[in-house]
Amino acid sequence: NFILIIQSPNRMNEQIKRHPPKRTLIWGKGVIMSSTRYNPIFCYEIGEKKLGRYVWSDCFGVEPVPNTKFTRCATEKVHKYQDPSILYETIIKMFKTDSTVLDPFMGSGTTGIACIKTDKNFIGIELDKGYFDIAQERIEQAQKGGVEE
Repeated sequence: NFILIIQSPNRMNEQIKRHPPKRTLIWGKGVIMSSTRYNPIFCYEIGEKKLGRYVWSDCFGVEPVPNTKFTRCATEKVHKYQDPSILYETIIKMFKTDSTVLDPFMGSGTTGIACIKTDKNFIGIELDKGYFDIAQERIEQAQKGGVEE
């Protein structure tokens, strides 16, 4: 079985019309400078069983990775839209019987890092060669136990 998680406020309505998700989760970002205070997370599953058997909540209050231009934070974003791995670790843990996660917009590899931390297989797709290389490096570091976010 596969889990496919798409977290994107861009083109949200178009995505829902073309491919209705089995479940939509909400990532509440808290008090931040961005105009987008929440993001939808579309969950799809390939397989027969019902999605949601292990869902703890549909809303997650997790602070985003801070932009170091505005804060004094040790964690530095490597991708403009980088998300905290704890968000994906939490979501991935809900799908206990699924063993593979597909991220069609891999970016900096945060979902791949969450898969390593939750002992899941990972398939990532990224068109931008620069971000693909960053993701590959971060995932390799996580496999060695050395990535913080």
